Amino acid sequence: MKNIAIIGSGTWGVALSIHVAKLGNNVKTIGDKPINVSSAYRCQHHNHNVGGVRDSQHVLGKAADIWVEGYSSYYLGGICQEIFDGVGIYIDDDFVHVDMRDDGKSIGKYTWYE
Repeated sequence: MKNIAIIGSGTWGVALSIHVAKLGNNVKTIGDKPINVSSAYRCQHHNHNVGGVRDSQHVLGKAADIWVEGYSSYYLGGICQEIFDGVGIYIDDDFVHVDMRDDGKSIGKYTWYE
């Protein structure tokens, strides 16, 4: 497996890196392209201001919105469904919401398209 670089600040980038590393060979390689994190932990106030849902996984520190240059959100979302519990595929906005709401016990169980 090739290394997957995580670009982002704060603890979510670290947590995402650790989770991906633990999965080892179960992770599909995303080429040599880094995963960009556009949103991760949010306080309730910021979550409200950006239109997040009240019980957002972002507020719990278990979610991130990601994108990979050159990959459609649909393609990236398909890969993420094999890695994360929750995957929201935002086709028009070209990003994917990923979360670990069940601490990795429900891989791909919660998927939606917007």
